[in-house]
Amino acid sequence: MVQLFIYAITQAVTEYLPVSSSGHLAVLSHFFSFPDLFIFTTLHFASLIAVIIFFRKELWQLLRLTSFENRRSLSLIFLGILPAGIFGLLCHDLIEQMFGSMRAISIAYFISACFLFATKFAVNKNKELSVKTVLIIGCAQVAALLPGISRSGITISTGLLLGIEQKKAMTFSFLMYIPLAFAAFLKELLDDGVASINQEIFFPFIACIILSLICLKLLKVIIKKDFFWLFSIYCFAMMVLTFFISIKHV
Repeated sequence: MVQLFIYAITQAVTEYLPVSSSGHLAVLSHFFSFPDLFIFTTLHFASLIAVIIFFRKELWQLLRLTSFENRRSLSLIFLGILPAGIFGLLCHDLIEQMFGSMRAISIAYFISACFLFATKFAVNKNKELSVKTVLIIGCAQVAALLPGISRSGITISTGLLLGIEQKKAMTFSFLMYIPLAFAAFLKELLDDGVASINQEIFFPFIACIILSLICLKLLKVIIKKDFFWLFSIYCFAMMVLTFFISIKHV
C-alpha cells in the first residue's frame, strides 16, 4: 500500500509538471520492484479524470459540436493523436521494455531537457492551430510514449516553439491527452482483465486525482509567467541520476 501511494504521489506531481511521470515511476520501480505497466496505466487514468475536471468547460464546449470551429477543433485533436496512437499499438512491447532500461531513460531525459530549455527562446506569434502544426505536435508526442520524455513537456514545448500562444498550447496538449490516456487504460484492462485491478489502489487512485488537479493549476501559472523552461534544469538532473543508476547496475 505504501508503495502504491508513493507511485500515486509521483504520478500526480510529475504527470503535468513537465518532468515525465513515466520516467519517475520507472526509477522508483527500479528500486522497489519490476515495473507493472498496468499500475502505471491505472494511475494515468486517475490523472485523466483530473484533466477532464480541470478542462470541463473547454470539453463541454468542444463536444457540443454547435459550430464549425468546434467540429474543426475536435478533428484537429484526433489528427494530433493519430501518430502516438498508431505507434503505441505497434510498439507496445518495446515501450514496456524501456521501463527497465535506465540508460534509455537517461537519453530520454536529455531530449526532454533540450526541448524545455528551447522554450526560453520561443516567441509567441499567436499562430492558429492548423493541420501542419497539429501533425508536428502529434509526431512530437510519439516520443513521449517512452519513459523519461514528458508528454506535456514535449507537446507544449513544440507548440510554443511553433509560435502558438501559451494557454492555447497547454489546452490543446491536454485535450489530446484525454483520448490517448483512455485508450491506453482500456487496452491494459482488456489485456489483463478486470481481475488484474488491485483493490489496494483505490485510495492512492483518489489521492492521485486530487494532487493532479493541484499540479494542473500550478502548471497553468508557471506557463503564464514564462517559467516553463526552468524545468529543463530538473530534467538535466534526472538525466545524470538515471545515467549513474545505469552504470551502477551494468
